[in-house]
Amino acid sequence: MNGEKVQLKLSGRLSYDDEITIAQAARIVALLNGPADPEVTAGMPSVSAIATDAVHRVTPPVEVPEQVRSNFQRNNIADLREALEASEAKTNAEKIVALAAYLLQADQVETFTLDAIKPLFRRAREAVPGNLARDLVSAIRSGWIGEAEAKGELFLTARAEKVLETGFGAIRPKRGAGTKPRGGVKKTRSATTPDTFAEIDDIPNSIEGVPNYHEVKLKRDKLLWALKLAKDLGVKSLSNREIVWLTDHVGDGIESGDINGHFRGLRKNGYANRSTTDRSIRITPPGEAYLSSLS
Repeated sequence: MNGEKVQLKLSGRLSYDDEITIAQAARIVALLNGPADPEVTAGMPSVSAIATDAVHRVTPPVEVPEQVRSNFQRNNIADLREALEASEAKTNAEKIVALAAYLLQADQVETFTLDAIKPLFRRAREAVPGNLARDLVSAIRSGWIGEAEAKGELFLTARAEKVLETGFGAIRPKRGAGTKPRGGVKKTRSATTPDTFAEIDDIPNSIEGVPNYHEVKLKRDKLLWALKLAKDLGVKSLSNREIVWLTDHVGDGIESGDINGHFRGLRKNGYANRSTTDRSIRITPPGEAYLSSLS
């Protein structure tokens, strides 16, 4: 791993911006954190001034900047290969989805660009597709990738998340089958009660101080209503599957493929956010205040 390259940028009274090895980065950070050597630093500006805008720290055993740590993860060929193999991706469109999921998890972000995916093919020792844009269109048509509001920004849909849970092999036609099923198609509704709500005997369709569910007009606001109901029932956050089940249970279900789009609108206004651990969605205090204002 010490031979891999990372970008290190220091700024202050002196500036430094270059691509160096992990070992070199670790030594530089160790120097910044260690005691000053009078023979080395005589006549030089303070280390703290040089590193004013230096990188964030991460936990031991090696203290390196957060962005550098993300680059380590993204450059880890073994992890990239494992991600592809675990997804059972075969086509280029499937590989784009698998690599995008790896990138989103490594960087803890909601969206990605096609330019960010292209180098991952090389790092995973995969041939870069000759027409990556065409393969992206195929992934979009399959319902695995959606286009965000910002130009060039993309996101993985709930359908992609579901496929990645089981692997792409599960949606491919089986040899010898009389009728070939269409890949990527799944039920929108879930008849099975999620474990989250299994012990709750009565799920109301009204919330005190908030309009009834059927009086809420926008689907985005209905999603927020479901998050508020869940919180009142002691469930702090909901997965996409739990949102589909709960909104269907109260009478007007939200399609699983639409949840991410509605969530982005809520997040933009500060009404909801996602857990960084399991990606479940939860309502925020401003979101609760907004729901009350609909009365």
